[in-house]
Amino acid sequence: MLAVVVLVGSFTATTPAFCDAGFDLSSPTSSPRITDVNLWENNSRSPSTVAIAEDDQPSVRRATTLLQDVRSASFPELAHVDIQVRPFQSDSDYFRTRFSLSRYASLRKMRFYIEVNPRVFERGAPEAGVRAIIAHELEHVLYLSRRNRIGLLLLGRLASADYRMRFERGADLGAIARGYGDGLSQYRAWLYRNVPAGALKEKRRDYYSPDEIAAIESVLKKQPAVLPYWRQHIPKNLAEIQNGVRASNRLLKKEDKRTIHEPTQNKH
Repeated sequence: MLAVVVLVGSFTATTPAFCDAGFDLSSPTSSPRITDVNLWENNSRSPSTVAIAEDDQPSVRRATTLLQDVRSASFPELAHVDIQVRPFQSDSDYFRTRFSLSRYASLRKMRFYIEVNPRVFERGAPEAGVRAIIAHELEHVLYLSRRNRIGLLLLGRLASADYRMRFERGADLGAIARGYGDGLSQYRAWLYRNVPAGALKEKRRDYYSPDEIAAIESVLKKQPAVLPYWRQHIPKNLAEIQNGVRASNRLLKKEDKRTIHEPTQNKH
């Protein structure tokens, strides 16, 4: 889940949060709303390391170790991005990503937070699943770190359920493409057993299910060229996953024909 600052006209003390892992724009039983933001600063940390902010409880240390492993193994693009880990409490979310409002406003180098709910370990989430959902969160960090401050304002669109679903499934797709599909499937199976009934429908809507993850992995194994198409056209269900293969093939054929018929420049 990603927590982002939404600025409309002036700075406000509200933010949607990317957590799962997804955006905590709303409670499971209410209409969409922006939740209150809590942002801590720790300016003494080196930006090239993952730092423990606010708390040294075992869950934060454990999440930090896993984050370091996943980032080192799979996200070389984030080697020098300032990421900190800190805890939060929730009945239905276990991880989320935020960025520093004060650094955003003061034009300093951005800092990102991956927040962990200690209950994810207390309730026995599989380690492979936790690694996979951390990869999902790092996809959010990667997305944010590549946007300028003006571009981050567009994240206000996450108030839309459809946009939020595409955004979160896009992060899932990125994690699957990096090899975390099996762990992500394990995590979702565990998650469905460890969220309130009222939150389950939202989780199934916003994130890929184990069946959808298996279908994506199967397709990518046979036809990896479909991935760029999916990144532009996030599949919403099993039917769209299969349709994406045909649509990608049609697009590739069009591009091939365009290349064949492009005039070449004669040199004399």
